[in-house]
Amino acid sequence: MVRRNRVLRARSARGATLGVLTALTLSLAACAEYQRPGESLGIPRDAPGQRVTVRSGRALYVETRGQGARTPVLLVHGFASNRETWTTIEPSLRAERQTLAVDLPGFGYSDRTEGDYSPDALADDLASMLDRKGVAQVDVVAHSWGCSVSLAFVLRHPSRVRRMVLIGAWAFEEQIPPFFRWAREGGVGEALFELFYRERLDDRAPMGFAEGSTVPQTTVDAIERSLERPGTLRAALAAVRGQYYLHLERQYRSIAAPTLVIYGDEDRVALPRYGARLANELRDGRLVIVPRAGHFPMFESAGTTRGYVREFLDRSAP
Repeated sequence: MVRRNRVLRARSARGATLGVLTALTLSLAACAEYQRPGESLGIPRDAPGQRVTVRSGRALYVETRGQGARTPVLLVHGFASNRETWTTIEPSLRAERQTLAVDLPGFGYSDRTEGDYSPDALADDLASMLDRKGVAQVDVVAHSWGCSVSLAFVLRHPSRVRRMVLIGAWAFEEQIPPFFRWAREGGVGEALFELFYRERLDDRAPMGFAEGSTVPQTTVDAIERSLERPGTLRAALAAVRGQYYLHLERQYRSIAAPTLVIYGDEDRVALPRYGARLANELRDGRLVIVPRAGHFPMFESAGTTRGYVREFLDRSAP
């Protein structure tokens, strides 16, 4: 009888705990919402870019600079980032070509509305944005998660890409961490993002950099500002839930555009072995490793990375 009472009490305690966790998950799930119609993203009046409404109905924020006869460059940032990722590279490109630094949906000054945030959908948003801007073909420079969007872009719109540079590419199913996999579950993802996504940015940011590197405070500040905009959590979660790469992986060997894959030798986020794998799978892929750099070689080794990008894009033939 005593044993039976203990079992009942244990089951009751587990049931109560499960009930509390369920209630917590449901309450937190309700906290993360998309940007509502009419909600302001706080774009300054003197912001240099413009919002371009694409076929999906979302508005993408784009900064267009420079001019020249060379192929325009489309700059595509990574997850939880924005167009400010390219401050060390873009100025060196604009003297001879047009540059288009875009905020992907869910980030920067772009919309955080409901919709499909998969790489395929975002690739089509980029194509539509280029249509609106009157740009037929581009060279693509992308970072991290933005590389998966760019790979989807060249697969879906191959004639629109001349060359690609992929930095710290996030492009394989095996690269997706447990936190992102758990976030795929309904309710669980909302709770995880509400509890942890905005926490300890100053502690988490150094994980993307090589030991001894200094994280640019402007980068941390830009991320923190972005997190305050309406709909950020829900859109970021939607982007995580759109990260299914198996169907993309099967097609990488069909990509003909010459591609430079750049990795920092201390990249603990994307891992250099995946850079070697990607460069090997592409028809015309080349891998370069930047020493003493992590996931952001464009900050940690700006001159070296900038040199690789310019030299590769300036070539007129493979």
